[in-house]
Amino acid sequence: MSRVITLDLEEVTCCPICGGKGSFNIEATEPERGIPIRMYACDECETVYHNPRMTLEAMDEYYRSGEYRLSNEIDPDGEANRAERLVNILGEIKRQGTSVAFHPKRCLDVGCARGYFLDKLYERYGCEVIGYDLYSESEHAVQTKDEIGGKIDLISFIHTLEHTIDPIAELQWAVKKLTDDGYLLLELPTINKVNLSHPAIPSRKAIQLMMQKAGLRYQMVDAVHRNIAIILAQKIPAVPSGTTVPPSPVEFYNNIFIQNPNKWANVERDFNAFRAVSQCVRVLTGGRVLPFKEEPERMMDVGCGNGHTIAFFKNQWPNTEYTGVDISDVALEIARERIPDAKFSQELPLGNWDVITVMGVAEHFEDPVRELHRIGTRLSPDGVLYLEVPNCLAYSDELKEGFRQTRAGSGQNEWHWRRETWERAILDADFEIVRKLSAATPAWEFCWVLKLSE
Repeated sequence: MSRVITLDLEEVTCCPICGGKGSFNIEATEPERGIPIRMYACDECETVYHNPRMTLEAMDEYYRSGEYRLSNEIDPDGEANRAERLVNILGEIKRQGTSVAFHPKRCLDVGCARGYFLDKLYERYGCEVIGYDLYSESEHAVQTKDEIGGKIDLISFIHTLEHTIDPIAELQWAVKKLTDDGYLLLELPTINKVNLSHPAIPSRKAIQLMMQKAGLRYQMVDAVHRNIAIILAQKIPAVPSGTTVPPSPVEFYNNIFIQNPNKWANVERDFNAFRAVSQCVRVLTGGRVLPFKEEPERMMDVGCGNGHTIAFFKNQWPNTEYTGVDISDVALEIARERIPDAKFSQELPLGNWDVITVMGVAEHFEDPVRELHRIGTRLSPDGVLYLEVPNCLAYSDELKEGFRQTRAGSGQNEWHWRRETWERAILDADFEIVRKLSAATPAWEFCWVLKLSE
């Protein structure tokens, strides 16, 4: 039976994320307790928050009493599955600038609940695990932050940050505890999920502001659905005074798409890609002409930008399920508006796709062979991958092959290779070449349709 908890309330004068003015958004009733909840939406960053909200003391009593757990019982299987999924995401991380897998020695889960995620971390890495929760069933949990000493390699907030009155302060505390090459792992809702325990739910726009204020660089992984944000973040390294810091690749591309939302949209390139892929799908299915109703079940565009390629393919294959991947969250927001029923992510999601396109992206990979191989692990056994890279030597005075770091923007990586060098990389990445193609202009004349090696 639920306890009677003191619900002392306080007025909220501004948005807890950006300090902006909020407007009344919705009034709802908490189903379990009959408590009216008034939500405001920030006019600046679109965060939704309680106004009024529980005081810090009331919230502390609410969680320590176990009332939240009693009123919001979570399916243990679902919690275990989520822990497994998040550990798999961590398995994809490499140490900065290396091919060495991230292997944390000390992990802290803030809001650890039953401790499923801590158990999975220990099982995978054999690391020291610490849980922090005001009410927990985990043997690894502490109830005060003062009990957490030393630096931590991995700090996680799994559906925890939206339960705090000051999310930015929580992140700033975590940054101080984090090792220089450590990671923060966050999972939180980004929609107006009315709940007594959710005093502030940041929008995707607000997430960027939170990261900046906490001194974090980040990438967002939409591994569940578009209303959940899964974020990997690291501390921004300190730089000497007077040093000019170039924008990160994410910031660089965000700025481009803010200035020009239609950047790199090219119908001719999209048409060439679709024609090549659709012809080879027929080849790989025994040469028969597919009826129009027979389409690939799933297609993914890696480096999708504003979604122009997916939009073109969808006009031809309307019943296919589409996924787009890009590091720019601004580009992905544009793509979501263009194709609302597609899925988008800043990280390569788990699963298999019948068609994958990689257009104007592979030349920027730190290790093209390794990354192409990784993308190939997402290709269905009978699927095809369309690869297009620029002939970076076509307009160059320097005809020597090799690696370049671009002089403009973020100083991103760029490989200048001849066709035969790319084809060696393709074979080394465990692909077979089904077709070699040339695009209309010298800059984009290197195109292939690939399948997995047998």
